[in-house]
Amino acid sequence: MSSAYYNFIKEYHKKFGDQQVYFEHIGNICQDTTKEFSKKLEDKLTEDGVDTKAIRKIYHAVVESLQNVMRHAHDTESGEPQGSDKSEGSFIISGSEMKLMVSTCNAVPTESTDKIKEMIDHFNSLDEAQIKEEYKQMVKEARISEKGGAGLGLIDMIKKTKNKLQYHFEKINDTCSLVILTSSVDQ
Repeated sequence: MSSAYYNFIKEYHKKFGDQQVYFEHIGNICQDTTKEFSKKLEDKLTEDGVDTKAIRKIYHAVVESLQNVMRHAHDTESGEPQGSDKSEGSFIISGSEMKLMVSTCNAVPTESTDKIKEMIDHFNSLDEAQIKEEYKQMVKEARISEKGGAGLGLIDMIKKTKNKLQYHFEKINDTCSLVILTSSVDQ
């Protein structure tokens, strides 16, 4: 299934036009992957003269995005959760003079796609002050799902990057759909 992730994310990523691809990865995404690529990205962007604030923001978005894959990736055949040590997916980290972007792709239960869309659309509809208030409220009320923060990472990415999340779903069978989540940082 690895090639499906990669082909799907590459096709989707074309809509953003010409961008320098800093890193792309397909396969297992685990804590070691997150650490390795986050450090390499930070070094590469520093070497390329990217603003320190933009580096911090995209670093945060990369870590949150990859943790999201680790927590929520499902097996495309069985539809079962994969677990944080063997989560399969792909990601592309890219940039232009105007933006840095991280796009992740992983399988989720098809039955969850409407709920995920509603959550992202809700967060995207909020202005900066509302995002901060919603985030505080979520932390205060400890709204936590069995897999983690029940949207806390998503809203945190919006809060830190100050940009809306973009997403796309593609049903691959009766049990699973691929989801691409893109977070961007203005330079």
